[in-house]
Amino acid sequence: MPRDGAFRVSAPPTGWVCDLMSGERLLLWAYRSWLEGLTARQPTRHQEVWNGLSRQLGSEPARRLLGALSRLIYRCVREAQGEIAYHPNCCRQVAPDECRLLGLVAATGHHETALARNQAARLLRGGSGDDLLSPAADIARVLQEAGYDLPLRRTDDRSEAILRAVEALPTLDRSLPN
Repeated sequence: MPRDGAFRVSAPPTGWVCDLMSGERLLLWAYRSWLEGLTARQPTRHQEVWNGLSRQLGSEPARRLLGALSRLIYRCVREAQGEIAYHPNCCRQVAPDECRLLGLVAATGHHETALARNQAARLLRGGSGDDLLSPAADIARVLQEAGYDLPLRRTDDRSEAILRAVEALPTLDRSLPN
């Protein structure tokens, strides 16, 4: 947060990792790596996340961030009304659910409760997102204490429609002409 107490409202993510702030990139890397470790049943991926975060943040903040991140992921997996979409770390694009996650954490960090609830509900596709608010706030707090800026990226119906369209692209019938 800037010293004057104000915060910036920036445009919604463009869908490219290179356009994210360093705190967003760090969170995205940890999120993707943790999910890759879960889905591939590779505990070494979790060790890589721990090593990277503890080098970057220190052991105590890394422990707090990983605890909150694992709670958030567990609740997403348990409550989601559909699949949670994410890209591998080598991908330069940001998936729609990843945009929603970044928006959720930023909104809780800026104490925008209504926006955070909205992002959580969209991340779960209509599920009750209240269980996501506490771990998201913990993640935001750890990142802010470490000096990472999480810009508040407000979304509207138009940007949410774009995210839904991006999600639908892989399922479109390719036999139909454009």
